[in-house]
Amino acid sequence: MFWSDRCRRGRMAVAAAGLLLALSAAGCNVRPLYGTAATSEADTVRAALASIEIDPVEGRIGQQIYNELNALLGTGSSDEAAYALSFTVRSQYANIITRNVSGLPGGRNVRLTVRYQLRKKDQMDVPVLSGGVVRIAPYEYYTQRFANDRAQIDAENRASREIAEDIRTRLAAYFATGQVPTVVTAPTDGIVPDEFKDTLFDTDTSNYGVSY
Repeated sequence: MFWSDRCRRGRMAVAAAGLLLALSAAGCNVRPLYGTAATSEADTVRAALASIEIDPVEGRIGQQIYNELNALLGTGSSDEAAYALSFTVRSQYANIITRNVSGLPGGRNVRLTVRYQLRKKDQMDVPVLSGGVVRIAPYEYYTQRFANDRAQIDAENRASREIAEDIRTRLAAYFATGQVPTVVTAPTDGIVPDEFKDTLFDTDTSNYGVSY
């Protein structure tokens, strides 16, 4: 029994040492994408992100995404910009909960669809990166007009922030690798089957100032 315990402890020690060596070797190959480490690659990515000029977009949601991207990318002077980022926004709304007694909506979804393109300032004809991002944000719906307005704005802001973070991640991946990132998208956006998308999100207009 004593010899068996010694052998077992010996094997565990060897395995632990091997794991530490493997982790040390793997750690040598880890490269931060845009972290705080003072590396040349991270600095290059941050500088590239800051050199993007974002085209303004009309509408409250477009302006919200514009502001979020500006803050995330650290965009500087347009005179020093090497890239131009443009995007379009489509917002759709749908009732997802109906009250049993009154039949009025108790919950809604806002769905934002953003298409973006990144171009070099000296070669605006061909985009170097393009893609689309979809986010759905739920919110409760009340009988008070101003509560409805505030809840909808908050949901739009949440979706806008997530979209801006997604776009920033894709841009950073492109500048870090020089390759267009592969984006895996769910076939139905995770909410409803394709055949129901157009019927569920049946309105492109917001309901600010509307009370049911």
